[in-house]
Amino acid sequence: MCNTLVIASRSYSLDEIEAKSLKGITLEMRSSFRFFKLETLGQSVILLKSKYPLEHYTPKTCKKMADMVSINNGFPCAFWFDALDYNQRMRLMDKQVFFVVSGKYAYLPGLVMDSRDGRRTATELTAPAQYVLLYHLQAKNLEGRSSKELAEIMPYKYLTLTLALQVLQDLELCTLVVDANKEKRLHFELRGKALWEKALPLLKSPLKKSFYCDNIKEETSYMQGGISALAHYSMLVPDALKTLVAVERTDKVKQENFERINSWDGAYKIEVWKYPPIISDEGFVDRLSLALTLKNDEDPRVHKEVERIIEETWLKEEQQ
Repeated sequence: MCNTLVIASRSYSLDEIEAKSLKGITLEMRSSFRFFKLETLGQSVILLKSKYPLEHYTPKTCKKMADMVSINNGFPCAFWFDALDYNQRMRLMDKQVFFVVSGKYAYLPGLVMDSRDGRRTATELTAPAQYVLLYHLQAKNLEGRSSKELAEIMPYKYLTLTLALQVLQDLELCTLVVDANKEKRLHFELRGKALWEKALPLLKSPLKKSFYCDNIKEETSYMQGGISALAHYSMLVPDALKTLVAVERTDKVKQENFERINSWDGAYKIEVWKYPPIISDEGFVDRLSLALTLKNDEDPRVHKEVERIIEETWLKEEQQ
């Protein structure tokens, strides 16, 4: 049976999939959805066509179902609704639930199609895409790895990594090569310093915000960043103020962990990052992410030491 879906003025013919051919589909899901496969530009997306309005599910439930289908079947998953109002769309987007409303809306980050070439390419690095790139440059060579394999070693789910790789390809920082099993694998034309320099105009500081506090519970659970980390990697004299890094997407950024939080002074400076530090050197954040957080520092001594630790990164790579 063939059905038609319209996204950004373009029509897609969809073949319905039997639920029994998919993995991880519960009995409740079989009774509540029909299943389709969307094919565009070599990317497959499993669509769940709801038999009920969105009020029948919570965004949290939709997220769990989408992750289950995606992980078990190896493809991104999105919901297909006949109608969604503004608040419903915002609630789904807040939970990072992909969805389409035929002829009206499509929330498919990294996969969104437009009327000119069938897809809107990424114009900037996402935090997961930057994480993958810096991981490749500092921790482990990712040449030939697939999204599934990356999900085994990185703090991101398969679907997030699939989109991250697409972003890297859109920005011409890598290419995705389809193997005999139709699985997309990473390939980098450039390596080391050359890749870093090409990516540098696109790279962003992982720092989202910062604050100060007078005391902290379980200090050892946080890596050191900022000037504290730079002093570790260089000849710079460390500040009395210790800078620690918390990660936005974990439960570590909780006010009860910090005593007397304020925005101007304290015994500790807490930096909240958009992604985890790539690797840790004795409890200090990775060099390249650190350099990105300090790129706007006005102290010429800091600039000098940042440049030096970056050069040391490529020198170590050449010696390996």
